[in-house]
Amino acid sequence: MPEGIPNQELRAETDRLYASVGEQIERGRFKDALDDIFEFVRNANKYFDSRQPWITRDTDQKDCADTLHNCVQLIAGLAVLLYPFLPFSSEKVCGWLQLSPEWKRQQVEPGYRLPEIQVLFQRLDKKLVEEENERLERACPG
Repeated sequence: MPEGIPNQELRAETDRLYASVGEQIERGRFKDALDDIFEFVRNANKYFDSRQPWITRDTDQKDCADTLHNCVQLIAGLAVLLYPFLPFSSEKVCGWLQLSPEWKRQQVEPGYRLPEIQVLFQRLDKKLVEEENERLERACPG
C-alpha cells in the first residue's frame, strides 16, 4: 500500500484480501490467513505513519481527511476479515461503524460520526506476560 494510495487501489487490495483469506480459511490454513491479514495491517500502519495526519490536520486538511477516511475504510475491512478469529471484538467494531459482518468489503459513508466507543484491547504489562508464560511452561513442560 504505497503512500498516497488512491481509493480504487485500496478497494482492489481489500477485495484481493477477502478472496485470498476466504480461500485460506476454507482450506483450513488459518495461520496463513492471519499472516496475510497482519501483513495488510503492517502496511496500513505504514500508510498512516507516512501520511502523518497529526501534521496535515494543520497544514492540509483535505489530505488529512482523505487519509483518515482511507484508514476508517481499512478498519472496516479488518473488522470483517478478523471476524472468524476475533468475533466479539469484530462485532464491537462493526457495531460502532454500523457495518454488517458479511464477508465482503464494507464501506463507511463519508461524514459518519462515531458513537461513544471504548478501548477494544487493554495493553498488557510485559512483566505480566512473562510471568504467565513462565507459569505455562511450568504447567506444560516440553
